[in-house]
Amino acid sequence: MSDISIRALDTVSLSDVAELLSCAFESGTDGVAEWTALIEREAESCRLDPSASIVALAGERIVGACLLNVGWNGFSRVGSTAVDPKAHRQGIGRLLISDALSNLGTRGAKRAVLEVDPENNAAIGLYKSHGFVDRRGLSTWSVRRSQLLSHTAVEVSAMDIAEAIELANQLERPEPAFQRSAPYIGSFSLGVRALGIKEGSSWVAVLVQRGRDILELGINPNYYNHLGALLWAATSLSWEIRLMHQVDEDPLCEVLAEAGFGVDSVAREMVKEEL
Repeated sequence: MSDISIRALDTVSLSDVAELLSCAFESGTDGVAEWTALIEREAESCRLDPSASIVALAGERIVGACLLNVGWNGFSRVGSTAVDPKAHRQGIGRLLISDALSNLGTRGAKRAVLEVDPENNAAIGLYKSHGFVDRRGLSTWSVRRSQLLSHTAVEVSAMDIAEAIELANQLERPEPAFQRSAPYIGSFSLGVRALGIKEGSSWVAVLVQRGRDILELGINPNYYNHLGALLWAATSLSWEIRLMHQVDEDPLCEVLAEAGFGVDSVAREMVKEEL
């Protein structure tokens, strides 16, 4: 590991980083282009910090990468992290995480979260060795319009996006995942719309949508029966929708299942409370 150096993401070729991530995550033939577009989009929206994010190099060859969200109010996230499959068992992952946490700390972060495949015992062990502890499960859910019942009796209205995000966070229990927090959702702009349902003068169910992705969903537990109407309206523009980063312990999960949603993927959220 003595010949491994660490540099900031914004000092190296983005396409080379994308190639590494595509290979490590087995992203397929279009993986490099998809990763390149994702990194550029995340950086432009300030969800990714290119100066804090890091890469590991063996000479001039990129052998590892760790993407970071510095976040807000001391809250940060360790994002996609990968090591070249040909360079495993050389301590590169440990070096990346150590330097990543140091970078976050110097930028004012007090707390860091990450998500990991619950079956990736090596990664879980690595994160635990750096002080992360298992917190809870997160899931990605999806449903097709054909699986939903038509709902037209309940009026669903367009609403202000910022108001919807604020309301969703107020309605959401327990504490949302990093990617479902108000500042993170608020960083999206293009192609975003918000829908809501009112009872009297109060919004009781709100949804923020970008294409097929439900960025945020909040429902007053007394009005879970309105979920179907909200989803029917959301699928008017996309035949399939998905809700990511849903906390498993949230009672809403049971309602999602009853509405026809299925679980696409699962992850464990880990947290380090002090950097």
